[in-house]
Amino acid sequence: MVLDPDLSSVTPMPLGHTAGVPQPRVRILVVDDNLLDVRLCQHILQRAGFEVHSVTDPHIALELMVQIPFDLLLADIYMPEMDGFELIQEAKKRQPEVAVLVMTGSSMVEDAIRALERGVDGLILKPFEEGYQLVSAIQRAIIESRQRKDAARLQVLRPLFSATEALNSENHLEILSRLILDFIHDLLQATRAGVFLRQAGQPKFERISDFGPHFLRWDGRGFGDKLMDRMGIPSEDLRYQLGFVDGDVAVLLEEYRLQSVMISSVTRGEDIFLFFAGREMGLKPFSDADEELFGILARQAAIALENSQLNTELRTTIARLEDSNRALIQSEKMAAVGRLMASVAHEINNPLQAVRNCLHLATHADLSPEEQAEYSELAKSEFDRLAGIVATMMDYYRPANREKEMVALDRLVGKVLDLLDHHLKTENVAVVLDSPQDLPTVCIMRNQIQQVIFNLIVNAVEELHDCAGERKIWVEILPGKEWVKLAVEDSGDGLTEEMKAHIFEPFFSTKETGTGLGLSICYKIVQDHRGSLSIVPPKHGTGARFEISLPREEALADG
Repeated sequence: MVLDPDLSSVTPMPLGHTAGVPQPRVRILVVDDNLLDVRLCQHILQRAGFEVHSVTDPHIALELMVQIPFDLLLADIYMPEMDGFELIQEAKKRQPEVAVLVMTGSSMVEDAIRALERGVDGLILKPFEEGYQLVSAIQRAIIESRQRKDAARLQVLRPLFSATEALNSENHLEILSRLILDFIHDLLQATRAGVFLRQAGQPKFERISDFGPHFLRWDGRGFGDKLMDRMGIPSEDLRYQLGFVDGDVAVLLEEYRLQSVMISSVTRGEDIFLFFAGREMGLKPFSDADEELFGILARQAAIALENSQLNTELRTTIARLEDSNRALIQSEKMAAVGRLMASVAHEINNPLQAVRNCLHLATHADLSPEEQAEYSELAKSEFDRLAGIVATMMDYYRPANREKEMVALDRLVGKVLDLLDHHLKTENVAVVLDSPQDLPTVCIMRNQIQQVIFNLIVNAVEELHDCAGERKIWVEILPGKEWVKLAVEDSGDGLTEEMKAHIFEPFFSTKETGTGLGLSICYKIVQDHRGSLSIVPPKHGTGARFEISLPREEALADG
């Protein structure tokens, strides 16, 4: 074997080199029963910049491979204790992704074929004529090995993109946890898996989901909690392989008949997620690529689980807010009618007195049958009017239906004016209703928009209470191409600029006895209908003019 006297120009070619970033040296294990050959290879490779470990005993080489990760195994084919092919087979069990270069003094074709069948990355003949031949062969073997690893990694990462998209699009916790386990099983060929969570302030992990014969069940003292008892919560991704660990971890792997296990701990805020993946005995152990993929999948899964928790909390909060909002709307509705209670009572009392008088007169014996029938008909008419008033009030008091329906606004205005008829007469307020024929419908919650109209007209009446001049309210419905507008304007003194700036704010009121919630609630109701409520310049005088804009049926359907 001839040694090249000058190897200063020969340097290893690191894979994935990044400018300015120091790269770790390639670590090589040389195994040859010939001590001179071992020393020669070590000298050549160290001069070329590699980190070299060399032994003459294949059994010692396998022990080293349990303790130290190598990039390449350089082994002689013919050795008395264990031939190179047997060594390669055992080495692959310990480090499945190690690159392999075999050297032999024979040029037999059979050796090359056997080497290729065992997945080696190159073959070199001894003796080396020049030292650079060995270095070049090693560089080629490492590059080809890593290219195959990268290609395999890329093949695995492609379905990870789809998995990430599926995880991020699912918000239901139970379905999401099953998806995570399915991806661990499908992408990593894991026969057992589990997902656990320890929330902030909780003393232990809770199982979100798992599969496999109970090896990860925390409540049953399974593999997961026993492992954590011995090693605590890992701060980085871990991988264990039967035959390459000892102590308690090895006992646990034997007990649960696991060939290989991966663990990933992901911290999100104050919560900690733990992900486990395992393969049973007899299966190929997890590789470096599997560990990398598992780490990425675990972090994406943790984000998806956190988002699912936040989404659940958000839905609960929104539901509570909606309940509170409905209660507030109903409360303001009751308060508005409460301000008119005396007027409403008078409105009911009038037909009651009329019914009573008619029935009394109809019982007089000196009346003719025709006169008795006339009084009976009057009593029936007054009773129908009373029933109509009660029905209108009950419809207004009733909690709003959350279902939207197609409604013409002029009908709602008519109902409100019927309910307020006596109050308007008592306050000596005239209402001018301007509504065109063939008015388009709007998609609304009927009772809620009715409440808005009611509040606006009641507020207008109250603004006119101390008005010495004309007391008039204009209610105008103005259909447009995309919107139907409803305006309520009074003949009062109007609002100051300061009032206009704060009129829709909660608890702001222009009246001493007002709650300051009416217009704020009206504003929110109209906004929830994808419309708007605003103050606009008056058209008929100097009073206040409020305008509701609601999308037409066609515009809503297009949106």
